[in-house]
Amino acid sequence: MSFSIIPHTADIGFEVCAETPLKVIDESIAALFTIILGDDYCRLSAYGEAIIRTLELKADSLEILLHDVLEELLFWFEEERIVIFKVKGGRIDLNEAGCYLSLRGRILRDDLMIDITEVKAVTYHELQFEKKGDLWQARVILDL
Repeated sequence: MSFSIIPHTADIGFEVCAETPLKVIDESIAALFTIILGDDYCRLSAYGEAIIRTLELKADSLEILLHDVLEELLFWFEEERIVIFKVKGGRIDLNEAGCYLSLRGRILRDDLMIDITEVKAVTYHELQFEKKGDLWQARVILDL
């Protein structure tokens, strides 16, 4: 994994560094669900009903696009117990701040006994998504 969890007053966040914007989004998804599910996140890829979902979004900037992708996945988790494990494919339109993502995940079974950290929202506070040198970097703060 190429993300790191960062402490934040009353909240939690993460920073991601990757070669492409698509990989930043993939790693950001992994960070989000690692915060929600802790150590159980990796092992859960083998449990529950496997699904493929697509997500298409446009935003005013790459930062807002990253926010909106994570916020949508948080909604899927809250409403349908969908946990995303991988961006199978897709594209990021840097000029239009849009994306089309094919996502692989599972529906979390009710009988699995796991501790879940409640994430209330993806915030705009200190939100970053930019290219620095040869790498893309992102920073996201989550409201707990």
